[in-house]
Amino acid sequence: LSSGSALPGVAVTLGTLGSQASATTDSGGNFSFSNLNSAGTYTVTPSLAGYSFVPPSLTYANASANPAPAFVAWPLPQVGGLGPGFASLVQPIPSSFAAREIVSIYGANLCSTATGAAPTYPDRLAACIVQVDGANIRIFYGSPVQINAVLPQTLALGAHQLVVQRYTDTGYKTLAAQSQPFSFTVMRISMAFLERTDAAATVLLAQYADGGFAGSTRPLHSGDAITLYLTGLGRTAQTFAEGAAPKTASNAVEIVQIQVQGQPAQVTYAGVQPQYPGFDQVNVKLPNYTLTAGQSAVTFQITAPATGQTLNYTIAAR
Repeated sequence: LSSGSALPGVAVTLGTLGSQASATTDSGGNFSFSNLNSAGTYTVTPSLAGYSFVPPSLTYANASANPAPAFVAWPLPQVGGLGPGFASLVQPIPSSFAAREIVSIYGANLCSTATGAAPTYPDRLAACIVQVDGANIRIFYGSPVQINAVLPQTLALGAHQLVVQRYTDTGYKTLAAQSQPFSFTVMRISMAFLERTDAAATVLLAQYADGGFAGSTRPLHSGDAITLYLTGLGRTAQTFAEGAAPKTASNAVEIVQIQVQGQPAQVTYAGVQPQYPGFDQVNVKLPNYTLTAGQSAVTFQITAPATGQTLNYTIAAR
């Protein structure tokens, strides 16, 4: 095994011209074949469901002594799910994604030791590579059970396939194992907002210009200017180097509409957040709403007309 442990139960075949023999590894990972012709040519090939082997096979010709073939078994990466980088505790799980979206890949045997990266994000990390339709995408976190990545900016609408490739080391010269393809769909926009905990409740993260957050200790007021953070706005007016921080504003192609207490809010900007790839922001000026007696919160309804996606949040207000 790649961990250094022995792997029992591996089927090993010995092939030569016109014949084939088989054996199974014992508890120590050992196997043997007897009565071989030293002048012959033999190919030894291991196999076991759920594993890939490095090397895939070994061939011996005119062996003058007992060869000792050594194989390393690598568990196949298993992709169990794909989700937005900002998973919501209160909103429905999106069934699709957008170009340029931050995503999290969940599974087993994905990468080596947990490793993070800063922009410009690499296209390989922690001995693994993620490909979408055969092309490497940018990764900023990799571990055995999770990978965080950014989908390409120009990813087309429709169906796509993702695979995780596990390499023997961070030299990326020898591919050890590859996952089965994981299918997902891209739409024009797929909003996933940052949330936070406020008085034991999950609320939309809304930030004031001074860096403070709207909530129970600092309620919203009509006319306030706030910023919301998210991923999934999709394509923008300007494209940037993949994995690089934009370092400048660029408007999203798709429209975002927000109502507060049933009244339209003014969206003054919806587009990239300049510091991080795939990170978006929406700047909002609240309408002059009125709360009834005893009411201590306002409702945000956030809609993407292009897809009909609608999210509802409540934030403390006065």
